[in-house]
Amino acid sequence: MIKKMRENQAVQEELIKHAILSINHTLEELYGTNHGTRFSVDVNEKSGLVVTLSKPDKKSRGINNMLIFSFDMMLIEMNKKLDRSLDFLFHDSHLFDGVDTTQTRTALLLAARKTKELNFQYITTVNSDIYSLFSNELDQYKLDLDLTDVEESGGLLGIRLQ
Repeated sequence: MIKKMRENQAVQEELIKHAILSINHTLEELYGTNHGTRFSVDVNEKSGLVVTLSKPDKKSRGINNMLIFSFDMMLIEMNKKLDRSLDFLFHDSHLFDGVDTTQTRTALLLAARKTKELNFQYITTVNSDIYSLFSNELDQYKLDLDLTDVEESGGLLGIRLQ
C-alpha cells in the first residue's frame, strides 16, 4: 500500500506543487516573503498520507489559525482547479482569535478577492469589535445580519447560547 501511495504522490507531483504555491501565496500576503512556513506531503507506514503545515520559528494560536486559513484557501483553489463542486468555505470567528488585526484584515480582504476569482462563497463570523476596525473596507461584503446577546430575543437560530 505504501508503494502505491508513493507512486500516486509522484503522479500527482504537479498538483502538490500547485497546492504548495497556493498556500505560499496566501502566507506571503499575510506575513511577507520570509514567512518561514514548511508544507510537505509524505507517506509513512503507520498513518499513510501525512500532510504537514507548520511555522517552526513561531508558535502561537494566531499563526496556527492563519495556517488553517491558508490551507482552507488552498483546498478551495484546488477544488476549482480540479473542477469539483465545493462552492463555499465557512470560518467561525474563533479562527481569528489571537490573530493580529492586520492579518485579520488582510485575510478577510484576500477571502473577498478570492471569492470573485474562484466563484465561491466565503462565510465567516467576526466579532463586532474586530470588524469595526476595518468595516469601511468590508461593508460591501457584509450580510446585513447581526447576532447579538444584548436582548433576551438574541441568540443563534432561536437558541440562547450560554
